[in-house]
Amino acid sequence: MQLSVGVLIIGSLYWRGEGRDRWRRWRLDFDRRWLVRAPIRYGRRSRNQTFTMVFSELSDDQLGQAMVVQCHRKVSSPADLIREAEWLWSAEDNKVPSLCILSPKLSISATWGGCVALLGNPQSKIPQGLFDGWAERVSREKHYSANARRLVDGRGKLLIFWPHLTEGGPVPLDLLLATSNDPEPEFPTVQQIAEAWNREPNNERRGEYFRRNRENGIYTFQDHAIEELLLR
Repeated sequence: MQLSVGVLIIGSLYWRGEGRDRWRRWRLDFDRRWLVRAPIRYGRRSRNQTFTMVFSELSDDQLGQAMVVQCHRKVSSPADLIREAEWLWSAEDNKVPSLCILSPKLSISATWGGCVALLGNPQSKIPQGLFDGWAERVSREKHYSANARRLVDGRGKLLIFWPHLTEGGPVPLDLLLATSNDPEPEFPTVQQIAEAWNREPNNERRGEYFRRNRENGIYTFQDHAIEELLLR
């Protein structure tokens, strides 16, 4: 059985260049992409001390908008699915190979607090062996375990609902992969999020992550309040 698989994307995996651009060109089919409702917010402090998006438990009126893009290749085994996950993690971890004939690093998690998680369409007939194979692979990851803060269970499942299109029904795929990273111990306020970007000394890059997300249709329930506080 061949199953369709896609990636649920939040943040700069969708638009940042270099390695992430190579991953998108080599592994994703941009003729098959959808805007979807998703439980996302700003909540993880990055290396430059600004905040990036994470999955979070949110009410229906707080859902944001993310992107799903189908993968070029369908999967028929755990090995096929794991390969897509390893490519996805190489993009998240900024370690995409320079040539498509090479293999990415054989990892789907990292010490800094993130991993690839799996979501199955409840309307699809997905063999239990695929979920079991995924769980076995997860069990061999040194830095992977059940983590309520990033909404991932011990078998590597992303603990959110199957996403629906912004204008329509459920995403028309069988499986979704997503990167889920740890938020801060306490979610930052809108003011803290905006102030972090306002401290950026380069005016041209101030709030770039925020602006580029919005330009590509990716946003959170916090966006309007954040935008009001950003320096122009």
